[in-house]
Amino acid sequence: MTKVTSTEFQKHIGKIQHQVLETQRAVVVTNHGREAFVLVPAKEYRRLKARDRRAFFTRELPRSVVEAIGRVEMDSRHQHLNEELG
Repeated sequence: MTKVTSTEFQKHIGKIQHQVLETQRAVVVTNHGREAFVLVPAKEYRRLKARDRRAFFTRELPRSVVEAIGRVEMDSRHQHLNEELG
């Protein structure tokens, strides 16, 4: 991923915007050596926002869904995770 300083970003914003649109790749903007923000194409932003994790209370789920979740068994290859819980 391309990185630019905030000073470079301010001086060359048009060029950087064009680069992001042309390549459809994000550019990280740093401030004092630390990542400050990321300029991403709008299509990628919408894709990421659509994948935001949403949490729900179990009381909001239909009973059939809660029961189905309760019947799920973990793949035996991951049994060691249950053992870690004690």
